[in-house]
Amino acid sequence: MLGLDTNTLIALVGGVTGLIGTISGAAIAYLSLKHTLDSDRHRIKVKLSQSHLINHPTVSSNQSQFVIHVANLGNVPFTVANVGIQIGHYSGGLAIPSPTGTHPLGEVLARDKTCNFWSPYDDAVETVKGMTKRSRIKVRAHVSDYAGNRFSSDWHPLQLRQTRRSKVRGKLHKWRLVVLKFLFS
Repeated sequence: MLGLDTNTLIALVGGVTGLIGTISGAAIAYLSLKHTLDSDRHRIKVKLSQSHLINHPTVSSNQSQFVIHVANLGNVPFTVANVGIQIGHYSGGLAIPSPTGTHPLGEVLARDKTCNFWSPYDDAVETVKGMTKRSRIKVRAHVSDYAGNRFSSDWHPLQLRQTRRSKVRGKLHKWRLVVLKFLFS
């Protein structure tokens, strides 16, 4: 058919089969190694929010708090050694030396477990006001372990000073709520 003898045809088919086997074997080895390495790394979810804790034994009543939620989503246990807040991209950071929380610092966070840390919101805002001259800045929480693995939350806007623009925004928001309440009641 191609003018090839039987020995050449068998060698050609054997070579192509060997090449396909080598490529598929390398791909399977790569994917299994990647899966093994991915399952051995930390997966930590950090979330920063602001909340009012009422009737909690460790927090004074009606005090606004920064709440840092930490969840271990991976297979490897994680030790929360440091908790802090990053202020903007270039303004530095604020370490929280002894945060109140559901777990003390240095305790191992097992697989599929969560913990919360609280820090007084007003104290953090006053500290940040001294570090920057902006009226509004973004902050995010970060946690790290003893090995230096650091995980951060998403950015959270922080209003430091009242400006004319923020006053107008607040008034428009209140008027919008009044109009919506009137229209749908």
